[in-house]
Amino acid sequence: MKSGRLQRKFYDFVDDNQLLENCRTVVAAVSGGVDSMCLLDLLLAGRERWKIEIVVVHFNHQLRGSEADRDEELVRKFCNGHALQFFRETTDVRKIAADRKISLEMAGRDLRYTFFRKIADGYKQAVTATAHTLDDQAETVLLRMLKGSGLQGLSGIAVRRENIIRPLLFAAKTELYEYAQQRQLPFAEDRTNALFDCQRNIIRNRLLPEIKNNLNPNIVCTLANLAQILGEAHQYIAETAHTALNNLIVSSDSEQIVLDKSGLKTYFIGIEKEIVWQGLQKLADAIQPLSYKRMNALMSLVNNGKTGRRFVVNEEILALTDRERLILQRNSRADWPEMDFTPGQTVENDYFTFTTEMRDTGEFRPCSRRSTTEFVDLDRLGNDLQIRHWRKGDRITPLGMHQSRNISDIFVDLKMPLTRKYQLPILTSGDKIVWVCGLTLSDEFKILPTTKTVLKLTYKEKHL
Repeated sequence: MKSGRLQRKFYDFVDDNQLLENCRTVVAAVSGGVDSMCLLDLLLAGRERWKIEIVVVHFNHQLRGSEADRDEELVRKFCNGHALQFFRETTDVRKIAADRKISLEMAGRDLRYTFFRKIADGYKQAVTATAHTLDDQAETVLLRMLKGSGLQGLSGIAVRRENIIRPLLFAAKTELYEYAQQRQLPFAEDRTNALFDCQRNIIRNRLLPEIKNNLNPNIVCTLANLAQILGEAHQYIAETAHTALNNLIVSSDSEQIVLDKSGLKTYFIGIEKEIVWQGLQKLADAIQPLSYKRMNALMSLVNNGKTGRRFVVNEEILALTDRERLILQRNSRADWPEMDFTPGQTVENDYFTFTTEMRDTGEFRPCSRRSTTEFVDLDRLGNDLQIRHWRKGDRITPLGMHQSRNISDIFVDLKMPLTRKYQLPILTSGDKIVWVCGLTLSDEFKILPTTKTVLKLTYKEKHL
């Protein structure tokens, strides 16, 4: 293929998909590989055509030592030779992935796009262009198919997602190698791409070649076409669901979205799932897609579940149902600090006020169950008092009982929302729990006939 032919295909693809309409600046993500170097060269060739400014961003993942530094220098040198602004950032992706307990691939992607967004935000009418190709599309669709993705996942890589564009999704890798050779473009080869050390490499280096050789020599285009067909179907469902979601919302704020459950159940199941998914995205835009099994479990709660049931979507979001509503609620943990304190001290924050007062035994009055005021034997408390959050495994012997119970079981009995579990303070003395504030006092610290000094405890909530 002559380089001019690929340029014409590039121009047509960009124009047909309106990727640079009303665009003034293109932030080109350039790794130094053949794909991104071709993308940069093609953008330069069309710079006058679209009247755009081009700036280059490069992210060094610190995963390949001197090879990564070599790639960065290659991109920098090319930019200097073409008078292009060059921005780079380097981060220890391996450490970030370990700290966050996520994969290297996920950590790298999050960090890259955060960096790209930061640079693009400094320019008016800017888009970020990445060098995803037809081969990348095929690998993505096959990988998601094998892992059991839904319609949205099988739609593959979008040509445009918000301000991120993929102008090379039409081009096969072989075309780009040929173009780079004809244009004498410098580029670096990432030797890790040839390994079998990750799922995508297994797809790229083992499965696709096997399919090409024995089943379908045109498998890359076949998978890309499948992604387009499913993408068009998903677009229709997504647009229908978007309109329906707005009609079904009973109330909405940053913490929860309440939907009319009876109205939701009138939709075809595929659209119903998309409505719920878009509701989840409104609460947490970075939420990972639910697996087929978990999405079906959530929809079973909506369509067949009993009133009062709940479903933990992830650590951030909880779904609850009542007779008429589906409630999607952020599982936000109250962020008040745990602290030590001494008797007589008052603790106050945005969520509650906790007051302790020393009293004579004559002032003691038995309190009703689940009272916000309690009295304890001060002499049995010890000096290491603390107010802290509930922790899994916490146990208490409730007042009037002789055996301890898991506090989590008490929460279940009271049908307490997860958000409130983390808001309620726990009063401890050493490793013993004295009071689950407002709920239950420990029998071990109750007032006895032999008690000499009483400590009055008062708990007042500010926000539920």
